[in-house]
Amino acid sequence: MAGDPPIDDVHDTADDRTRAIRERAIREIVRLWDEGLASGPAIDGEAAFEEIRIMLEGRMGCGSRPCVSGP
Repeated sequence: MAGDPPIDDVHDTADDRTRAIRERAIREIVRLWDEGLASGPAIDGEAAFEEIRIMLEGRMGCGSRPCVSGP
């Protein structure tokens, strides 16, 4: 992450490097989790993808025939 010193400059052993990488990964996961929570309420993924599919079909001028294959 930004601001963290390079791992090889700080730690001498492979175990120390592994621990440092793990700690950075955990901090990044926590940061992303917090960012997700702060972004607002969750939405239904299936409904969101359906809206995107409909929007793309409209932009592609497909009319009533499917242009974008869905899952």
